[in-house]
Amino acid sequence: MKSLNYILLLIIVAMCCIGSCRKPIPPKPFFPLDEEMRAYFAVPDSGSWYVYQDSASGVFDTMRVKNRRDHIIGNLPYLGEGYSLFYTCTQSPNFRTDVSTQDDGYTFSLSYSIGGAHRISKDSSGFSPREKVKILDSLVVEGVKYESVIQSADNFNYGQAYRKLWFSKGVGIVKKQAISNQGGYDAVFNLINYQIE
Repeated sequence: MKSLNYILLLIIVAMCCIGSCRKPIPPKPFFPLDEEMRAYFAVPDSGSWYVYQDSASGVFDTMRVKNRRDHIIGNLPYLGEGYSLFYTCTQSPNFRTDVSTQDDGYTFSLSYSIGGAHRISKDSSGFSPREKVKILDSLVVEGVKYESVIQSADNFNYGQAYRKLWFSKGVGIVKKQAISNQGGYDAVFNLINYQIE
């Protein structure tokens, strides 16, 4: 019995020695989300709401943040910060947005049930793609002047989708141009009221 205990003790000591000889894995560096990206694209929390009005028909569209998920991206050589927001709308299409740290910059994407659409990246040279992203000093919507606005255009020409979106720092989407399904005019929904949680 003593020899069995002695053998078990030797195995335990050997395993501890082998385990202690391994080099510790250095922690991954953490890259937080760029504050400018957060200010444009990750503003609202669950329960936030926005009310828009179609400038031509007068129809109202209420957009709510149904859910917001904050997460850490760990499948890269570093840890990155990310946010996913799920929006429901009464008139225009429901959608999801994702904003996160990616490689040497940051990305924002907006997607619908029919697929992905608006995608904006930011790195040390600024926002891109340059042919789809415009930076405006300000934009007046329903008599309210919003400073520092990003206009995003996309090539979607079918289904429930947005042709253009305008984002204001600290507010989120202040204007939406929806694609017409009947071949008529594109409805332009202007922000008239909102509450950010």
